[in-house]
Amino acid sequence: MSSLIQVDASEHRLSSVTVFQTNKAEVVRNFKLKFQIGENKVEILNLPTCIDTESARVTGLGAVQLFDVVCTTGDSSPTGPAHSFAEIIRTLESKKTALVAERQSLKAAAAVLESYAKTLSSNEVSPEQADAFLERYVARSRGLITEGAHLDEKILDLGRKIEEKTMAGSQKKGKTGGKVTVVVMARHASEVKLKLTYIVREATWSPTYELHASTQTDPGKPASSMSLHYRARITQSTGEDWANVGLTLSTAAMDWWDQSIPELKPVRIRPPMTFVKHRGTSAAPPAPPTPPAFRARTADQRQAPPAPALATYGAREDDGEEDGWAALVSETEMPPAHAVSFSEPKTVVMESPLSVSYRVEGESSIPSDGEVHKVSVAELQFEAQVMHVAVPRVKAVAYLQAEVKNTSEYRLLPGIVNVFMDDGYVSKAFIKDITPGDTFECTLGPDSSTRITHTRQSKLVEAKASAFVEQFNTTTYTSRMTIHNRHAFALDNFILRDALPISDDEDRVKVILRRPAALAEMSDDGKECNVKIEGGEAKVRWRKCEDGKSGKKDGFFEWVCRVEAGKEVVVETEWEVKAPVDLRWVET
Repeated sequence: MSSLIQVDASEHRLSSVTVFQTNKAEVVRNFKLKFQIGENKVEILNLPTCIDTESARVTGLGAVQLFDVVCTTGDSSPTGPAHSFAEIIRTLESKKTALVAERQSLKAAAAVLESYAKTLSSNEVSPEQADAFLERYVARSRGLITEGAHLDEKILDLGRKIEEKTMAGSQKKGKTGGKVTVVVMARHASEVKLKLTYIVREATWSPTYELHASTQTDPGKPASSMSLHYRARITQSTGEDWANVGLTLSTAAMDWWDQSIPELKPVRIRPPMTFVKHRGTSAAPPAPPTPPAFRARTADQRQAPPAPALATYGAREDDGEEDGWAALVSETEMPPAHAVSFSEPKTVVMESPLSVSYRVEGESSIPSDGEVHKVSVAELQFEAQVMHVAVPRVKAVAYLQAEVKNTSEYRLLPGIVNVFMDDGYVSKAFIKDITPGDTFECTLGPDSSTRITHTRQSKLVEAKASAFVEQFNTTTYTSRMTIHNRHAFALDNFILRDALPISDDEDRVKVILRRPAALAEMSDDGKECNVKIEGGEAKVRWRKCEDGKSGKKDGFFEWVCRVEAGKEVVVETEWEVKAPVDLRWVET
């Protein structure tokens, strides 16, 4: 006959939890059990209903032989956490009722004592007896008051506990209808530490970052030293609270279809499908529209408005327009996060060819409430190169941009970066997968102490009529961009980005870059040439695109200038567009 042991999992703390980004987590529990000689059956109750029934495994039995492990799910047990909350609340309310009754008894005793004192008369009681009674009266009254105050404090404390348990029970999400049955055979009576490991759903994590930058006190320019706070946003509604557990964050894929090698299918060549006529009309697809003969990256902008005249770095731009990424973030904003700890625990990084894991040192607590909780992974110190970037053709605003190199051992996973300047929020960015040694860029907000203007002029030269050759009109464009540095320090690395129009029909419409002439002769992206400009000297280059596309092919180029304190520089670009007189073209 087997010996039955029932274990309520909700009464035992978890040992460790590994959270994956695929809405799963691996939970490890340890149970100290005493086995009798022969067959022993262990039922572990009140496990999460979202448990993966095929993932449960038992280890740590030592000399005890394991026969069977069965994991099932169903309705929550009558002894589960939800019922435990109700039982705890009922017990607390009973204690509170008893204390309230005891407090009423003390009040009644005080009333009796006071009534008796009023019945005493000087005709019946001698002065000596009156003194003795008053001493006993004062002592008894003082005792009743002290005992009543203690009872009031206990009643208030029980009320707080009842409120906390009621709130915790209402916020808890997830059911606990899981059960693991373990059958073992023991040759002799022994005590073992059974280790139960299982996978649950309804748990995930994602990285989030805070980049903190600051300005130097003198002369107030951005400092190159920055700190990156690496945090994890954890959400779980498994039904069991993770209280004071060892927490590991992993990027491993836990789904079998993510780890299986894809199957290669045959590639066949066959005649194209014919379109069947229906009711006398052909179902053939319509011909694509004729593309325009000329396109450009941006629309014609005669005069771009200057930046607002403020004198602070990192100020939020008061503009009705919203950046596309900012709009995306606002639409997909997650619930507010609740920090589980204000300290910065150390984290151990474990990287394999397949995944990266971060083991947070110390203990963490994540309740099963479906809310987002933040856990600190690391606080990293980086040196950054701070530069100014402006795209006057689109918006006449100078932005501070930090190019940060990851000099830590941490691999920075894709995620949102909230940027702070002098502890004030300025912007939101997104970084891709950044390995140690790689760099990433973050915008530190607009620099409203630098004024940008942009103007563009055009001049049309019409061709003379001729009956023998095709005639072409020539339109000459001049783009003029001005930078006015109103700081008390020089801007060493100011990047102005612009785009040269590109023709979709180069046989008929030609774009010829006249100034800067050195740029027209350059073919490689990223190579620079020096150009004299109004107010100094600058470098110009075809821009390197991050996606691998050629900057020259798309017409992207940029100026790199140095602007002295209180000075201004002017850069000009000139190009011609030659098109047949009978062809109308537009910039798109």
